[in-house]
Amino acid sequence: MARRPTAQERRIAALAKTLEPKVRDAFILALQTAATSVDKDALIRALDARDLVLAAQILGINAQTLFPVTEVVRSAYIQGGASVAASIPVALRGQFGFGGNPRAVAAVQAVTADLTQYLIQSTADGVRSAVVRAVNEGIPTRKLATELVGLMDKRTGLRTGGIMGLDDQRAAQAARVREMLGDKDLIRKYFIKDRKTGVMKPRYSTTDRRYDKRVRDAINEGRALSKADIDIISNRHNSRLLANRATQIAHDNTLTSLRAGQNDGFRELIDSGAVLDEQLERTWVSGRDKITRPDHVEMDGTVVRGAETAYSLPDGSRALYPGDRSLGAPIEQTTFCRCVEVVRIIPRSKLEEPAL
Repeated sequence: MARRPTAQERRIAALAKTLEPKVRDAFILALQTAATSVDKDALIRALDARDLVLAAQILGINAQTLFPVTEVVRSAYIQGGASVAASIPVALRGQFGFGGNPRAVAAVQAVTADLTQYLIQSTADGVRSAVVRAVNEGIPTRKLATELVGLMDKRTGLRTGGIMGLDDQRAAQAARVREMLGDKDLIRKYFIKDRKTGVMKPRYSTTDRRYDKRVRDAINEGRALSKADIDIISNRHNSRLLANRATQIAHDNTLTSLRAGQNDGFRELIDSGAVLDEQLERTWVSGRDKITRPDHVEMDGTVVRGAETAYSLPDGSRALYPGDRSLGAPIEQTTFCRCVEVVRIIPRSKLEEPAL
């Protein structure tokens, strides 16, 4: 019989469900707006001069660009901390406050600063790799500029489908798909056989299935696609890659900010003197399904005492709460982690008597 989620789990899940779409949409819009504002002529001149540093600067993403994203993440942290009020005994609620204290201010600034730095660096890496690859392959600079910033959507007035905004891995995938579609021999690699059904399907789940027939017709006729078709399919694929990245960013950073806020909220109770450190009993709760990481299945039910006691994961890394990276836990333990922490306040009367 499935375990019924605790009230704390339900509160965090409800907040994540509300906030994740806002982070995702803010990220996509921020990148589309940034791409639209790029001086394309200046970008082409920089590419003609092989000035990759200047090209990266022209395409640069900065803290101002990402402000709408970090503001939603900031809200997630604050709401995670504020949710603690509903998790503690009524007698303690009057002593709980969160949001304006030095710890919370410093913590939320660290959360948003880390996210901003990660997005700036990973996006720059993706752009830089795409530019280097295109220059090495001799792609005309005007064409490369369009691939970087995308095509103008007449309905929205924004550029969409560019490489800008993708990390290195997704930018490389975008380049591979475009290369396949433009080569009569490589185009066959666009499809692979599904191991379970034996049916041929696109190699990447982010490709737009509406254009499968055009690709199959080209394969059957032994030709590559036309430039117009390549541009359309690549544009749609890149937009899906950006949405895919936005979904990952939204999930990881929304839930982690909620968990960080909750963790700091309980620390505030201790700082206020309302609760002793040893009264906090923290339990790691995993997703408990087929897609949960083996390490996190093993962590399920692990209990620690005190606000700052770290969990020790099976790979030797440590974390203050699920998804925490502050103690060096690798991305393999944090990205798309759905685990949460359930905190219980042990009454002082039930604390073990100290040994004499």
